[in-house]
Amino acid sequence: MAHIGNNWSDRLREIRKFRGLNQESFAKQLGVGFRTYIRYEKGEREPSLSLLKSLAERGISVQWLLTGNGNMNAPPPGGSGTAGGPG
Repeated sequence: MAHIGNNWSDRLREIRKFRGLNQESFAKQLGVGFRTYIRYEKGEREPSLSLLKSLAERGISVQWLLTGNGNMNAPPPGGSGTAGGPG
């Protein structure tokens, strides 16, 4: 995977805070270890495919997470693309 920079880690933190979760709770929801999650948020580790899949399954736009383009929330399948959230 090409290096994507650290801005994605800021957006990951934004998702967590938007949902009102602490790091440990969000890590559990995503199915990753606490220390691994901390490294994601610090930008010390690139997002894994399993992390991206887990976020997408929770309605998070992977495009927004990685690039900052669009909205935080992915449109529902077959939706109009007007999902909300920061962005």
